[in-house]
Amino acid sequence: MSPNVWDPKLDAAPAYSYGAQVEQRQEFYAVVYVAFAGYTILIWDHFLTFGDEIELIWKPRKTLMSYLFLLNRYIIPLGFIVCFYPYLHPNLTDSVCKAFMRYEGYMVAFGLVIGGLMMLKRVTALYEGYHVVALVGGAIYVTWLCVGLIVVSSAYAAPHSQVVYACSQITRGEIASAVIWLLVAFDSFVIGAILARTLPFMPHTNVRTIARALTFDGLMYYIVVLTVNLVQGIMIIKAPNGLKNTFGQLKLHLTVTMMSRITLNLPKQHRKLTLQPTSRPWEDAPSLLPTIHLSTQHGRETGRGRNTLATIELEPMRTSRISRSSIDLSDRDS
Repeated sequence: MSPNVWDPKLDAAPAYSYGAQVEQRQEFYAVVYVAFAGYTILIWDHFLTFGDEIELIWKPRKTLMSYLFLLNRYIIPLGFIVCFYPYLHPNLTDSVCKAFMRYEGYMVAFGLVIGGLMMLKRVTALYEGYHVVALVGGAIYVTWLCVGLIVVSSAYAAPHSQVVYACSQITRGEIASAVIWLLVAFDSFVIGAILARTLPFMPHTNVRTIARALTFDGLMYYIVVLTVNLVQGIMIIKAPNGLKNTFGQLKLHLTVTMMSRITLNLPKQHRKLTLQPTSRPWEDAPSLLPTIHLSTQHGRETGRGRNTLATIELEPMRTSRISRSSIDLSDRDS
């Protein structure tokens, strides 16, 4: 068997011109560079927010969100190191390359599944008692998960000429694009549900509310993830085989990065809103822009209605450790 990753089923003509070989090499380098750039962003952000992680995740008692956060925070960076091996090793057999491609696909799926579960947890917490919202979100999530597993199991190595010793992943175009649009639909449902719950409290004018943190965190996450998903969806349909999966790794790295940011930002902003003293200067730095400005007033009237966010686990700490009244978005009944 040839040591490269050539698959005769993908192209009936094994002969490549010199220009085609150069183009394939450039495509492979583009995939590698984007993957390393995304991984660099992930690791660098990990270092920047490690202090927040110690204070807000490790010291308080653990909750479900804490464990999900730690899974995404450490399994993905450590496990993804293995995914770089086929990019750097010049001679891989077809069977070894296929094994690495499956591993990479399942690693990407794992990170996105955990991130989606954390966002779904936010929605179910905000709509406690409204089971229809949770069921709709869960149905979209499960559908996306099932289709995604089919895509991962059917992935294969991109075809290259005999002089291009590369091992990069490619997925079936139609079903792979379906996964992207299902993920976009799920993220759109999540941000829509969050905005529907928080906008009545006018987070754009009432800065001293958890509603503002939820709104802006959700929007920042949605904009970043939506952008990379749309670009990847277009590339899966239009780009050459060697470039179809260019943004697959970047999507994972940015999703994990943004999920870490917004998970840390919520309890951090809560501490500021409750005027809890900080022991270190860096604790006053924002985890996610825009910041929530503080005032010396203690009134909490921010809109109509009552919201019982004190009973949820949006924060990686038990509510017994914090003031329950400070999490309410409003204290006045409609």
